[in-house]
Order: sequence, then structure tokens, then C-alpha cells
Amino acid sequence: MQQTSADKVFNPPTLSSREFKRDNPPPTEDYREKLFELEKAGELEVQRVPEPYVELETKYGRIKKIPYQMTWHHKSCGQCGHIPGYSTAIFWLNRKLGFDYHDPRDQTSCTAWNYYASSTSNSAAQAGIAVRNFSQAKIDGYFPVIHCGTSYGHYKETREQLLHYPVLRRQVRKIMDRLKMPFVFPEEIVHYSEWVHAMRDRIAEMQVLDLSNVTVTVHPACHYHKLVVEDAVYDRDLFDGQRTAVISGLVEALGARVGDYSTWHDCCGFGFRHILVSRDFSRSFATTRKIERMKEEVNPDVTLTHDTGCVTTLDKSQFAAQAHKRNVGIPVMSDAQFAALAMGAHPYIVCQLHWHGVDMKPLLEKMGIDHKKAWAEFEVQAERIKAAGRKQMPENPVLVIGGGPAGLEAARGVADLGYHVKLVEKAERLGGMPILADYAALTPNMVNAEEAMGEMVQRIENDELIDIRTSTEVIRASGSAPALEIGLNGPGGEEDIQTGGVIVATGFQHFDPGKETQMYGYYEFDDVITLVDTERMLKAGKFVRPSTGEAPKQVCFIQCVGSRDRQIGNPWCSKVCCGIATKEAIEIRQLIPDCRVFIFYIDMRMYGFWEDEIYWKAQEKYKVNFIRGIVTEITKRGDQVVVKGEDTTMGRPVEVPMDVVILSIGMEPSEGTKKMGELFQLPSTHGFIESIGGALNTVVTSVPGIFVAGAAAGPADLEDSVSMGGAAAMKAAAFLRKANLRVA
Repeated sequence: MQQTSADKVFNPPTLSSREFKRDNPPPTEDYREKLFELEKAGELEVQRVPEPYVELETKYGRIKKIPYQMTWHHKSCGQCGHIPGYSTAIFWLNRKLGFDYHDPRDQTSCTAWNYYASSTSNSAAQAGIAVRNFSQAKIDGYFPVIHCGTSYGHYKETREQLLHYPVLRRQVRKIMDRLKMPFVFPEEIVHYSEWVHAMRDRIAEMQVLDLSNVTVTVHPACHYHKLVVEDAVYDRDLFDGQRTAVISGLVEALGARVGDYSTWHDCCGFGFRHILVSRDFSRSFATTRKIERMKEEVNPDVTLTHDTGCVTTLDKSQFAAQAHKRNVGIPVMSDAQFAALAMGAHPYIVCQLHWHGVDMKPLLEKMGIDHKKAWAEFEVQAERIKAAGRKQMPENPVLVIGGGPAGLEAARGVADLGYHVKLVEKAERLGGMPILADYAALTPNMVNAEEAMGEMVQRIENDELIDIRTSTEVIRASGSAPALEIGLNGPGGEEDIQTGGVIVATGFQHFDPGKETQMYGYYEFDDVITLVDTERMLKAGKFVRPSTGEAPKQVCFIQCVGSRDRQIGNPWCSKVCCGIATKEAIEIRQLIPDCRVFIFYIDMRMYGFWEDEIYWKAQEKYKVNFIRGIVTEITKRGDQVVVKGEDTTMGRPVEVPMDVVILSIGMEPSEGTKKMGELFQLPSTHGFIESIGGALNTVVTSVPGIFVAGAAAGPADLEDSVSMGGAAAMKAAAFLRKANLRVA
């Protein structure tokens, strides 16, 4: 049978029947391997992507790491002057998601304009600027994220040159040596829209608007996906993996509809050479090729893109076409602005939509945003800024809740950075547990607790930036930082204040050893006491049997009472009990040299220098007896208490009469900590407030502008608490600066 021409027509498989495959290895080299080779040879330093990070697939199937936070934001020249909401939305997203980031004030322009538009620069200068910016990010302790598509593409080309031309590396090294900065290049060159794409599910979880009736067209920036193409992020489930996934993935995650159109690959009209030689023609031509085609084929509610040049051109060039009665008039914004709006960001104060050329009001109405109310709020804010003179925004203080070691250090740190503080403490005195529980000496250096805490209090009492409120509690909270409304209840009654951020330093409470599951007889026998009871006696300069008032001859400590106990729901180690018990054992031996002191332990956990400072001193100098064992019961025999248990080292039962038994009680979250967790909707672990970064970011919570310090975050010694207080102060001050709440 003769084959007809119709039989030869190829009918491609439908989208639903296609299976995405990569049969061949990537056609390009893996630049990271080359970077690590150069680092190994000592030619440069590779800055690793900080953990945690998201792994995304790029065009040729390689994995690209996108950091959650600790990001250094390399801004675009165009966004600062044309589309300021582009960057403010990115920063707002970071704050709303509770991520740490840095908005540098010493970033250098990438100068790619010269490179692409007029070729007036040279390779060494271009590469030197790139490395200088990356080096500054490393020095600042953050990982670079590029806002500008042109900078992103240019830096990828610069990387290619640096990897393959030793002469250029030598030239750049000379430049960096003169700047006294290291030669640093990041493991990945990350565009901000890749971060938005990686965070799209988290953004969707915090979405407050229904976008199911919104249709979106996407313009992928040329300098993102056409320059050094293998870096761009792709997804086999989006357009069959044949177009970059950024923006489209976000739109789908937010429940809006992605509309396809035929000229998606075309330029927006902002080609740099075009800008110099034929600006009006190129932009008008692109408007008809892009916007008009979108109107005809999709008629979207909004167009999203991810480069300031693209937003500026596609948005602000439509006026000329409208004047000629062309079928245009589509609002244009960045994916970050769209995501921020979906999460409830203010359309004018945050997203700065009044800077855009095309009327945004129909889109806002369709998204469910009251633009009239929003504009009135914006005008009020503008008047406040105008009236404040040099102050960019009203000055809202940082609220520090808790006047213990962490809270005192946090208040001092915030004030030292130039910001106002309100320090709230529910007790009558500042100083926290060392004062309220009458500690004698602090572990491990035996410093007098009253004097040490007194010095911390004195440092803040006369600081004009710190408003101290004792006998005061936080009773309600509403809104979000940097404009939180907080209700206080103190000696003068209830009061509402506005605060820019909060540091929760509400500490811990001691475990109650009289719980039913504890067979230690604390409420039954006078001579069974706790570490806190012992501290009070030691502070008074004595140690006696409570039942007789006489000096004891035999004393023992029982460790892990209320800690490391799953049966009662306290599986954690309280971290300080072993050290405090050993310190008290030394003090008892100093007061009563003839007294024999024993410590029954599961494991002695001495952190840092405590091992040398107190543990060995207790054994070798003060002859304290450490017995590894488990105490199961305490009974009474005559005028003594009897400790029963097992010596686990020798594998035999133990029954020892004692004059005094001291229970090493652990830490539990205080009622204040649990209350603040509920009030500010902070996730917790066993009642302690969670930080979002684990060991790498101990004070930032999941709620933007709310920080935690000290034992409110979990068992902590004095050193931990003071260190966390200082860290929380720095984070809170940085949050206020980024929110334009600097005290003038």
C-alpha cells in the first residue's frame, strides 16, 4: 500500500502522555567541581551554601542548593529607582517567614550595564567587582542572593571566565589584596526568584487571599534563563521541564492559574544595547509582541516577572501603546510582590504598587484587597514620616519580657545599639532565678550571685533608653512586628503599648520533686531537700540538718530528679544540675570539713571548662565521693534517712543512711514561658519555645520580630543565657533597622 503524505504527518504526544526523561549526561561541565579544585589548590575560597537549604533541579538535571536564610541581598540598580516594592517585598517575605537576612549598605553595583551596553569596562574590573561583593557577603556572615537578573547572568559569565583563565584570577587576586579582602566565590549563584520558588509551599501555608480566580502570565527574564543556561531552575512537572520553573511554580502553589502564550521566549524590550540606540522602538515593539499577545491569547489579570528591567519595561512602556489604542493594559509586578500580597502584605506600604504605571486597582479588587482603605492607610503613614523629620518611621521600642540574666543582657544590648527598650518583669526585683531563689554562688567560678546580678542590673538602671517595669505582666498581644500592640498589667493598672519587636526571656521553673512518680520523700522527710534549699542555707553561711539544726556527718546528692525521665514527660537533660551539685558539695566540705559527701549519678555531665574547674577539684581536693548508680527509694530509719538503690558500676544493691539527702532538681519551662508561647503563637518543644535555626540560629522564632533567649528556649546555664541575650539583642536591632524603625 502506498504511503500518503497524511500518513507522514507527525502527531506529538499529548502533555498528559509525555514522560520527562534525560537520556544523556549534561552537555556542560560542573562548575562546582572546578571551584573546589581551585580552592584545594589555594587559589580561592568557596563559600558553602548554609544549612538548611532546598535542593532544586536545574536545566540539565544537576542539583542546586538554595538557602533558607542567612542571605546577603545583592540589590538591583533599577529596583531602587524604578520599582522599590520589588526589594521591599523580598525583605518582607524573609521577615514574615522568620528568616535571618542582611540588607548590605556597602554593596557595589555589578556594572554589567557597561559590559553589556557599551563594552566600556574590562574583564579584570568586572570580575574584581563580583569577587569584592561575594567577599563582603562572606565577611558579613551571609550568603549572597542576587535580585537583578542582569547581575545574576553577568556573575555566571564572570565565574566561567575565572574558572578557565589563570591570568584573570591573578589580576583579581591583586585587586583583592589591595582591598585587603579574601578571594571568595560562592558555591552557587542564587537568584532571589529561586529562593521564592524554593519557599513557595511555605508561602502558600501563610497565604491569606484566595487567588483561584486570578489568571497570571509569566515573563521569564532573558538574563536569568538564557545566559549560562544550566544554572536556571527547571521542574519536569511544569511545562514538561522545557521552561524555567520559577514564578510558574509559585503561581500554582498559590492556587492561581498560569496562562500560556506564544511569545513567552521573547525579550521584554530592555536589552541594554537597545536602550542606548533605539529605546522607544525596542520597548514599543516588545509591548506589542508581549503584552498585546498576552491580551489576545490569555487576557490575564496580571503579568509576573523576576527582573527589575523586565518589570519596569513591561509595566511603564504600556502608556505609549495605550495612547495609540493598542490592546494593552496588563498590570505587571514581580513574583515577590505577588507572593507578599497573597500573604497579606500592604499593597502600598510594603509592595509599593503606586510606583507602577498600569492601573492596579482592578487586580487588587479581584484579589480581595480593599485598595481605597489601603491607600488611606498609606497616606496616614506618609504624613507620619513627613512629620517625623529625619525619623523614617515612628520609633517603637523592643519589649524584653523577663528580667533575669538573659533579659538583662538583651535589654543592655538593644540599648547599646541605640534602640529604646521596655523591660518587663513580673517579680518585684530584677535578677531572675539567681536572686529570686537566693543563689549563693554562681557555677562554676563561685562568684557571689547577689553581686554578679547586681552589676548586671546596675548597668541598665541608669540607661535613658531602657524603661524598666517590675511587678508587671504581659496580658495580651495583637498585630505583627514592627507594629505589635501589647497589653501590660502593672501597679498602675492595664496599659497598651506599641512595640517593634519582642525578646522572650521568661526563663524556667524548678522541678517539683513531690510529684507522685517521685519516691524521694521531699514532702515527707525534713532532711530531704533540694539544690535550691541548699543554696539558701549556703547563702546564709551555714549548712545544717533541717530536722535538728545540727551539722550533718553524711550528705548525699541524687542527680537527675525531674530530668532525663520519660515516665514523667521530662526526657531532657537540664544541663546545670551536675555542675551545681558538685559546686554545692565543695561548699559543704568547705563549711564542714568532717562531713562525708556523696553524689549518686547516672552520668556526670560537665560542659566546657566545668570538668576542670569543679569536677576534678571536688574529687581530688575536697574528696567528694561520686557513685554511679540509680536511687529507687528513700525511707526513714531512726533519725536518719536511708537511700536505697543500685551501684551500677559494681552491680550490687546499695543501702546507705544519710543525715541529709539533696535532690538535684532540673529545669522545666516556667508558666511565663508557656504563657508567652501561647500569646505569641510560638511553636514549642516540651513547653520550651522553639527557635527555627537550631544550633545555627538559637534566638529567632518562627514569628517575625519575636526572639527568644535563655532558658525560655530550653535548659541553659548562665553563660548560655547571657550569650543568647546578646544574640537576641543583635537580631532584634537588625529587625528594627530593616523595618526602618531606627531611633534618630
